[in-house]
Amino acid sequence: MLESLAQQLSGKLSTPPAFELITHRFTKKAKKNILEVFPKTQLPLDEEERRFKYGQFGYGKYVYPKEQMAEMKSFFLEKIRESFPDSKILYFV
Repeated sequence: MLESLAQQLSGKLSTPPAFELITHRFTKKAKKNILEVFPKTQLPLDEEERRFKYGQFGYGKYVYPKEQMAEMKSFFLEKIRESFPDSKILYFV
């Protein structure tokens, strides 16, 4: 996907692109809503495979474990740098 995007944007950007990388996280309420609307979803919603973290607004959410987050971050930073060497990565959460 990144390679295809780089090809499509080649020569069309006046400034290097910026990326905001957001992993899938969910609250209990969001999980309930997702399963009601999309009962056959394949989103990973197993709370046992996540760690619970309080968000900045005081509610709890399920996020990937730290080790898995580190692997994902490393992977995406490498792949983005390969396709967009001058890009900025604003954040990874």
